[in-house]
Amino acid sequence: MSFVGCCENAEAEILQSLVHPNIVRLYYCCVLPFPTMVMELISGGDLQQLLASSVPLSWTFLARIALDVALGMNYMHQLSPPIIHWYVYQCIFSA
Repeated sequence: MSFVGCCENAEAEILQSLVHPNIVRLYYCCVLPFPTMVMELISGGDLQQLLASSVPLSWTFLARIALDVALGMNYMHQLSPPIIHWYVYQCIFSA
């Protein structure tokens, strides 16, 4: 599926160009008449909310999440020029 977006934001343009099974796709982005983003639907909800919830998570499930995140980040780091996910960087180095 391919949509033509009108986003002139460099970050959105980069995200639209990424195609990897461990990266949420941005299909469309537009700022006028109001900010709009059409992204891939990921079942199960938000990872941050899941990790903050009181739902018990198995070590196997947590290891799978860590592997999926690492695979997506590795893909971005292998690009030329590499892409650094600033939010993940902030979480790691602000502790």
